[in-house]
Amino acid sequence: MDRPKEYDLSLGRSLYLIAKQEDKLPQYRDYFSSFMDLISSNKELREYLSAPYVKDEDAFALIDKAFGDKNVPHFASFLKLARKKRLVSSIKRSYKEFMRLSGEDLGIETGFVYSARPLDEKSLKDLEGSLSAKRHSKVELTPRIDASLIGGFRVYVGDSLYDSSYKSQLEKLNATLKEDTL
Repeated sequence: MDRPKEYDLSLGRSLYLIAKQEDKLPQYRDYFSSFMDLISSNKELREYLSAPYVKDEDAFALIDKAFGDKNVPHFASFLKLARKKRLVSSIKRSYKEFMRLSGEDLGIETGFVYSARPLDEKSLKDLEGSLSAKRHSKVELTPRIDASLIGGFRVYVGDSLYDSSYKSQLEKLNATLKEDTL
């Protein structure tokens, strides 16, 4: 049964309001990001938390063990609700809405960096630092792989594109060569 997208967004908004009321937006952002990293990189965990044959109590025990921090008390409850309502597999929309709202509140711009190969943590942090200085606000980037770029990277933040990929440089060179032959 398909559930309206608005339902997933309202879960993200609800967690945002709780985190804001507790004055713990950064902590909740860290926890939600860690959770998304975990389920993105661990297929077995994602399937376990989504599986209808796993008892809710067993899934809840795992959630409590991994995310039952007293400093962020409602995050585990949020995950349990997502489990109970069978929303773990579609939690990405809730995450995006939470990150959007909390980022606006904290003055954080989010974006994506595409590269032909995975960026190491230092390169990603350096890039975020450079963009933060250029944009006069904190920038957080989500890395993505796009093998067609050949090398370099392409960054999207808000409505801005920063493109230093080899692919775009080759396209510019090709366009210049075509102009010169006319």
